[in-house]
Amino acid sequence: MKDQPIVSLASARPWIVRIGVGPSYAPIAMLFWLLHVAFRFRGGGPTGVLDLALPALLFAPWALRSRRQRVILSAATYFAVYYAAFLPLLDDITARAHWHEIPAFEAVLFPGPNPVIAIQEWRTTFLNVAFCVGYSLHIANVLVPLLLFLRKGDLDRADSYASSFLACGYLGFAIYLLFPVVPPRLALPEVSAVTPPWASQAWETAGSWFRANPYAAMPSLHCAFPFLSYLYLRSIGSPLRWVFAFMSAWLFVGTVYLGEHYVSDVIAAIPVAWAAVWFVRRTERHRNERG
Repeated sequence: MKDQPIVSLASARPWIVRIGVGPSYAPIAMLFWLLHVAFRFRGGGPTGVLDLALPALLFAPWALRSRRQRVILSAATYFAVYYAAFLPLLDDITARAHWHEIPAFEAVLFPGPNPVIAIQEWRTTFLNVAFCVGYSLHIANVLVPLLLFLRKGDLDRADSYASSFLACGYLGFAIYLLFPVVPPRLALPEVSAVTPPWASQAWETAGSWFRANPYAAMPSLHCAFPFLSYLYLRSIGSPLRWVFAFMSAWLFVGTVYLGEHYVSDVIAAIPVAWAAVWFVRRTERHRNERG
């Protein structure tokens, strides 16, 4: 399959025109951007370079004429958007963060100790290593299917999957803005943060240096991404889907074990991933039907 844009006429037009006819994830990205703007004004902070760059970053992959380059850029864009969106809003997010709502909700669902506290009673060095490794494979759960499609030269599926990935990420980002949740490792005194045994200090230093949003617990995108890959690969009958079924189970347990997420965050990841795949597939089918 040739490496060419979906709409050949777009090659002679400005990139903004390709955005207008292009990405399936556009409505979700725009929803996220509008929420960002609303909370930026609510926070009362001055508009900065990162705020102005956010709309361009959201659609940066689609600005490229090469579909191959567009797919490769998707993962980098996801991280760039994360920092551009949340760094200017950290003070506002901190002020609105929910500390006790999820533990109270889970107390109703799970009588007795919170599941995070219960599972951490089983901590061993082996499990610490196993789940830290799984947690570190966050973006690999997206890159592997993308690289698989690119290796096969299947740019249609690579493009579609990249849109599903971005839709999933930006839907998760929108929920982070609306309902920032403090993870159990910070909210529950009985829960300990589990860091990689081989690099605990580097792990903490990196988190501090990058100033990652500490209240991005609901939903767990660490769990949503492998489940997204499973759903997408299952829909095309790929045997690789079983790898991501295993990865999903590994992270469903691991993120709770590490104190990074509540069980509720893991459960919420499932409909977020499903909604992203469903929305992109439905949008693409509608476009194909319209010719």
